[in-house]
Amino acid sequence: MKREDGNIGLESKDESILKREFPRRTFLKGSAAAVVVAGASTAVSGGIMTALTPNTANAATSVDEHTAQTVCQVNGCNGCSLEVLVRDGNVVRTKARNIPREGDLNRICARGASWAHQVVSPKRIKYPMKRAGERGEDKWEQITWDEAIATICAKIKEYQAKYGKNSVACMDDGTMMYNVRWSYTRLKNIAELCHVNKTTDMAYAQSAFLNVSEYFFMGANHYENVLRNLKTFIAWGSNVIEAWPQTWKFIADAIEHNGAKLVVVDPNYNTMASKATLHVRVRPGTDGALAMAMIRYLDEQKQTADSYLQERTVAPFLVKGDGRFMRKSDLQTLADPKMDDYVVWDRKTNAYGFASEVKDPEIRKGTFEVGGHKVMTAYDKLLERVAPFTLKQAAEICDVPEATIKEFAELLATNGPAEVLEGFSVDHYVNGYGSLTAVNSLRMVTGMIGMPIISLYPTADGFSAAEANYPKMSGQIAPFMFKDLLETGKYEMPGKTLEQQLKAWLIFGGNPVAQQPDHNYMVECIKKFDFVAAANVEFCESTKYADILLPVCTSLELSDIAVASSCLMYAEQVITPRFESKPDFEICKLIAQELGLGEWFNFDFDHVLSAIIDTPQLKGQGLTLERLKQEKTIALATPTLKQAATATGRLQFYLETYVPFAYFGQTFDMEKIRLPYWEPPNEAWPVTAGGYEKNPLADKYPLYYYTGPRRFRVHTSMGNVPMLRELEGTEPLVRMNPEDAAKRGIKEGDHVRIFNDRGHVVAKAVFSAGVRPGMVDMDRGWQENQTISGHYNDLTSMTRDWATANNAFYDALCEVEKA
Repeated sequence: MKREDGNIGLESKDESILKREFPRRTFLKGSAAAVVVAGASTAVSGGIMTALTPNTANAATSVDEHTAQTVCQVNGCNGCSLEVLVRDGNVVRTKARNIPREGDLNRICARGASWAHQVVSPKRIKYPMKRAGERGEDKWEQITWDEAIATICAKIKEYQAKYGKNSVACMDDGTMMYNVRWSYTRLKNIAELCHVNKTTDMAYAQSAFLNVSEYFFMGANHYENVLRNLKTFIAWGSNVIEAWPQTWKFIADAIEHNGAKLVVVDPNYNTMASKATLHVRVRPGTDGALAMAMIRYLDEQKQTADSYLQERTVAPFLVKGDGRFMRKSDLQTLADPKMDDYVVWDRKTNAYGFASEVKDPEIRKGTFEVGGHKVMTAYDKLLERVAPFTLKQAAEICDVPEATIKEFAELLATNGPAEVLEGFSVDHYVNGYGSLTAVNSLRMVTGMIGMPIISLYPTADGFSAAEANYPKMSGQIAPFMFKDLLETGKYEMPGKTLEQQLKAWLIFGGNPVAQQPDHNYMVECIKKFDFVAAANVEFCESTKYADILLPVCTSLELSDIAVASSCLMYAEQVITPRFESKPDFEICKLIAQELGLGEWFNFDFDHVLSAIIDTPQLKGQGLTLERLKQEKTIALATPTLKQAATATGRLQFYLETYVPFAYFGQTFDMEKIRLPYWEPPNEAWPVTAGGYEKNPLADKYPLYYYTGPRRFRVHTSMGNVPMLRELEGTEPLVRMNPEDAAKRGIKEGDHVRIFNDRGHVVAKAVFSAGVRPGMVDMDRGWQENQTISGHYNDLTSMTRDWATANNAFYDALCEVEKA
C-alpha cells in the first residue's frame, strides 16, 4: 500500500520569487506580480514563461483557457466575488469581479488572491487514509473510499447500538459554504448524531439577535450604503483594515467624501486607530463599563433619542416585579389571546394604555402601581442598571480620561447618523455578553440603528420546506464537556447533570484541536476518543489525531451559492476535483447509504442548491437555480420591515425571557442577564480599579494575553499558503511594548517564551509602542509544528459564563521571558 506523509511543518528552504527584495515604493506592485507568477508556476507544468504566454502566441500550441465566477467564502470575511482564470484545467489567477450593484468593484484581499496556491497545496489530503502509527504520529496508509466509508459507518453503528445514539459526536463548523452546512446538518439529523457546539462567538451572536434581531455588517443588508452615509463610524473592538479589508473602502469613502469621523475603541494603537479622529484606548475587557457610563451621562445631559426610544425600543414597556412585561391580560380578560398588547403609561391621559395605541408613552417614571402591580418602565430599569457607572467610575475602570468619554458620548449624540461595528474582541471575555448588550443599548439610546431590513439568508438547515417529519440530532455538547464525559460519562453543570457515553468524534472540516481554547486540554481529549474520523482539505492538527481521513474538495472544485454585497451569487465549479477528493455532499451521501439511510440523500447536487434558495423571501423575487446559473449574480431587493424580528417586535435592551444559544439545560442568573451588565473579566484583571480588586494571579502573571486578527490568514486557514506565509513571515511573532520588554531584558528579535499555568508558546519578539503597556499581542493561527515550542492556544482557557457558554479567548494572563 502507498504511504503518505502528513507533515505540515515549516519548509526548510524556499527559493521562490517572493524571496527577492523589492524597493519600498514598488513592494505592492511586486507582490501582486508575484501572486500571478507563483500561481501560474505551481499550477502549470512547463515553467513560468509557458504558463504566462498568451494562447495566441503559438498557433501550434493548443491551450484551453477560460474564466469562471466563484465566491471566496472564507470564515470571517464577506464573500467576495472572484473571476478565476483557468488554463488547461489549472487555476492561474483570481481577481475581483464586478457585481451589479451601483457599479462597485467587489474587492478581494491577499487571501482571495492566493487560491492558485491553495488548490495545489502540498499539504492537501489526496486520498482516503487510515492511521498507520500511534494516534498523533501523523503516519498514514492509503485506502479506498469504500474501505474508509465502511470503517466509519461500522463504528457509528457499533457505538450507537451499544452506548446510545449520542455516543457519536459530530462537528462541522469549518466552513462558510452553504452546501456544506446544508449537507452535514441533514446527515447529523438523519443519523441522530450528537452535535458539538464549538461555542465560539456565542456572546456576539446572542447580543446581535436578541437585542437588535440580526448581524448588521455581515454583508447581507446594503451595509455599504449605510457606511457611505455615516457622519460618525465607531469601530468597537474591530480592526476592519486587518480582519475585513473589503469593508474598509466604504468607511474610507465616508471619511474622505462625507467628512465622517472615525472613533476606534481598542486597547492598542493599531492600523485602524491610526486613521481615527478619536482613539478610545480602553483597558481590555472594560468595554461594557464604558458604554454604560455613556448611557448614564447622555441621559443626565438630556441628549438621548427619546422619541426613538418610545417608538422603536422596549423603553416604555412596563416591567412587573417578576421581571416580565405587563400585558393587557394582566388587567382584563381577552376575547382573543393574540391581542395581548404590551402596557405602557400614556403621558397625555396620565393613565395606562397599550403600546399599539399610545403615541406619547412615558419612559421615565420611577416605581409606581398599575392594576395592583408595582411596575417600572424598561428604560427606568436600564437607568437603574447603569446608575453606578459615573464618568469618574468609568474612567478608573477603563483607564480612559473623563474628557475622552464625554467627547465620545457627545459625538454620538450630535454628529449623526452614527453606527457601531462591534467586533469579536469584546466577545472574547467571560463578561463579553454583558458588554456587547451595553454597546447595543448605547446604540438604542442614541437612536443609531436604522429600520430593520429583511435578511435574505439562504437556508442551511438541511431540509426543504416540504420535509416536516425527519429524525433529529440526539443532542448537543461542547468541547469543554469532553474530558468529563470521556472519563466518567457525566458532566456537572449548574442545575443539571448530563449523562452521556462519548466514544467517537466525526470532525467534518475545521481544526478544533488548534482553534478551541486550552490546546493542551483538546489534545488530551482527542486522544481519549475510541474513534476519530476527519474530513478536510489539508492536513492539520485535528487530522493528526484521526483514525480515518477523508480528502475534501476546495471551494473551487464544486459549485455553491452565496449572499454577499446584497447579491445572490452562483459560485461555479472552477476546476475538477484534485486527486481523490470529493465534495462534502458526496461524503454525506456515501455515509447515509452505508448506514442504511440512503433514502434521505436520494437526489443530486442541484437539489441541494435548489433547497438552499427555497425560502419565501428568495422565491418571492422569482429566484430559481436555473435563473441563477444563467445570470450568475443577481442584485437583491431587500425591503425594510415595519418592526424588528425580535420577541417583542422592537429593539430590546431589556429581555423578558432568555434562552442561551448554546443551551445544555444549565441554569443561570436570569435577573442579571435581562439587562446589560459589567463585571471584571474572569482572569484578565491584573489591576485594582474602580473598586474592583485585582486578580491575585496577576502577581505571578501580570500581562494581558491577546491574539489579534491577522491580515494574511483566517485562524489556521491559509496557514500553509507559501505566498501568504512570505508576506506575514515564516514564524509566529509576539508584539510587545518596548517598556515591558526592557523590564524583562528582552531585545527585539529575541525568541521569548510566553507562558502561564496552562501552557506556553515560543515566538519571536517584535516591538511596537502601539501595543498597550502590560499587554502582549501574540500571532494566532500558527499550528503546533509551525512553532519552536508550544502553541498560541496553550495559554487560553475553557472558562465560561453559563448564561452564554462562550469561548473567552482573551480572558487570560501571562508572563514573558527570554527563551
